[in-house]
Amino acid sequence: VDPAGEAFLQAILPSALLRAAATFPAGTGLGADNFAPRAIARLSATLVALLCKILYACELIGDWPGVLRLVLIVLLPKPDGGRRPIGFFPTVVRLWMRGRSEVARAWEAASPRPSLFGGAGMSATQASWRVTFRAEAAALQGLEHAQSLLDLVKAFEKVPHHLVYRAAVK
Repeated sequence: VDPAGEAFLQAILPSALLRAAATFPAGTGLGADNFAPRAIARLSATLVALLCKILYACELIGDWPGVLRLVLIVLLPKPDGGRRPIGFFPTVVRLWMRGRSEVARAWEAASPRPSLFGGAGMSATQASWRVTFRAEAAALQGLEHAQSLLDLVKAFEKVPHHLVYRAAVK
């Protein structure tokens, strides 16, 4: 919620939610709610509009109802061996994420951060070259240099899940 008391985001539109639902493959995995994302297209226009109001209320509150907080973790086999954990969110949350992706991309484009390399036009390679350049420049000037690079995509595969759970509860 905007500290000034005004909503900074327009309510999600039914058309955006229906477009988002259509992007899921027909056989997409189901979360704990066992509700296929494409099934929303079978709801009446009134129900889709009401769902949009519920989603907007969740955005304004900044929280999901307890029933939507269950994320199923599935361990998919990786081509090179081992398993990769993925999370299956409830369908309503997945629809919201896709329905708001355009807004998120627009915000990301309007709010670039030179230290974050996860956005458009940024890459791990670019981050490593910048770090290398800064380290070389420091060495040439006789200065000390320290840098930390985090690859959070891979990092979470290395953390034991019971530790993540304990930290989340705490």
